[in-house]
Amino acid sequence: MTFQPGDRVAYSRVWLRNTAQYTGPLPNARGTVKAVRPLADDRALVMVHFETLGVREVLDRNLVLLGRLHLEPS
Repeated sequence: MTFQPGDRVAYSRVWLRNTAQYTGPLPNARGTVKAVRPLADDRALVMVHFETLGVREVLDRNLVLLGRLHLEPS
């Protein structure tokens, strides 16, 4: 998935479940994409400013657009 600066994102439910993060700050974290840095193999490192966590760099496959969060398996 390609993210653009200004996109609103959350951590992917699939990634949270695979890393056993069912509670705590990450499942409820919401943020805004500030920058996207391409990596090899069609991946990207996304700089996100989370309201509660500050600025973090996250691999693109671990994020989902807020508008698509409801489409992920629960």
